[in-house]
Amino acid sequence: MCTTLRILLVDDDIDLCRVLGLFFKDKGHEIVYVHDRDQALDIFEQQEFDLILLDENLPNGSGLGVIEDLLKMNPHIPIIVLSGYYSRGMNDQALELGAIGCITKDIDVKEIIPRIESVLEKYRVTSFS
Repeated sequence: MCTTLRILLVDDDIDLCRVLGLFFKDKGHEIVYVHDRDQALDIFEQQEFDLILLDENLPNGSGLGVIEDLLKMNPHIPIIVLSGYYSRGMNDQALELGAIGCITKDIDVKEIIPRIESVLEKYRVTSFS
């Protein structure tokens, strides 16, 4: 049985947002995307989501810096950090701040979804199948 997820994607790469949006919609999920830290906080305060995909590097501040604020609003929201490159230090910091996982964006976009699914299954949130 498929669970429909409401996903907040926070990334300043508009093309990536559109592509991931199409993939998630094809899987039956609803996706809302915003492009900076302030937009993320505003929409998260107004609407409910099941998952946040958060770019590590946003134009108006660190994505990692917004994790704490998001978790104050909803301490149970799963957050997966997206990064343009892998750094063990960034990965460790994201997990310490409360993210459930980190995924690099330097792979084929089609591979991002299975990686997200893997993180979600690991933390028993749900599946994208």
